[in-house]
Amino acid sequence: MMSRPERLIVRVGRVRVGIATRALASKVGLEERCVWTAELAAAVAECTASLAARDDAERLRPRRARSGREGRPRLARRGHRRAHAEAAARTMESLGLINEGALAGAIVRGELARKPAGARLLRSKLARRGIASPAAARAVTQETAGREPLADALRLARHRLGRMSAGLDRDRVERRLLGLLARRGFDADVCRRAVRTALAERAAGGGQADAAGR
Repeated sequence: MMSRPERLIVRVGRVRVGIATRALASKVGLEERCVWTAELAAAVAECTASLAARDDAERLRPRRARSGREGRPRLARRGHRRAHAEAAARTMESLGLINEGALAGAIVRGELARKPAGARLLRSKLARRGIASPAAARAVTQETAGREPLADALRLARHRLGRMSAGLDRDRVERRLLGLLARRGFDADVCRRAVRTALAERAAGGGQADAAGR
């Protein structure tokens, strides 16, 4: 065996048969001039595959932040077993190479900067990026603290209403606004109240200009 930091290159005679961690070597009794058994061979093979997945995970670490779930399919496509991909993702998370909390916060902030959105849409966006429910819930709660859903929905409804043709009948306008707010993740009651207020303001000629993004 030839030593490397935290790892051991395992050779039988002159043939390299795998890599083991020092922890594994201590656990299974792997040492210089020990008898090479089927049990040792299986343990070293498993450890070698696991370390290969971890190394690939580090090499595949992208410039754009990813969640753990996004990284696992990339490892699977490189031929690593699911268990090894899962273990590699957990290791990267523990080392801070994957920080789902920070990633979730950045996604929520970016979405809110683009256009007002309700909690339901924000959670859905995070789920599609593979952010686990606890981290997603924390990010949405933290990043929307101090925001009022009705005010956000009304802002968006006013903006869209201002871009609609004055010739559209009220029912069609109301359906379009409700659909927009629902797609942006606002609760049904918030949608109805925001649309009623925006339509009442326009009818009274007192609509408020308020940019809500594209």
